Amino acid sequence: MGKVFQFPGKRTVSANSRQIIVIELAGKKFGVYTDQVAEIISADTPLKKIQTAPQWIEGVVVIRGHYIPIINYFLLHNIQSEPNERNKILILNINNSYIGFIIGDILSEIAMIEPEVSLPGVEKWPFFVDRIVPLKNQQVGIINIDSLLSQADNEEIFKCRKFLGCL
Repeated sequence: MGKVFQFPGKRTVSANSRQIIVIELAGKKFGVYTDQVAEIISADTPLKKIQTAPQWIEGVVVIRGHYIPIINYFLLHNIQSEPNERNKILILNINNSYIGFIIGDILSEIAMIEPEVSLPGVEKWPFFVDRIVPLKNQQVGIINIDSLLSQADNEEIFKCRKFLGCL
């Protein structure tokens, strides 16, 4: 067990704990490790459309010289969701490549979780959830970002990047 830190007014947290951002996606709460999040931007950020892209690729945004494909995860997985002003684009670093995902709202900017804590029932959550953790009397599914996209999805994103000349 690693070194233990005590934060004033907070619970004891071990040095092995990790920070997550808690997001809403289709009415459920999910956690993404903060070290995998490059940036969070507004969902109304103007996007460059790519006519040859599948419908679930909303377009690309250029941030600091990087062409970042923006994925509408709701469309990709046929999840019913209405766009609203609270939606955000979560830009993740997946295998040294930036990809943005339209999500619901950011519910909690930072929370600490322990690596050894996991609740049963992960099989009831979407395939991209590695484990379930308790957080403020709720269950939060921790996202494995490497499993968010299938091989076919990655190939479509590759085609878009190639079309844009940003490989």
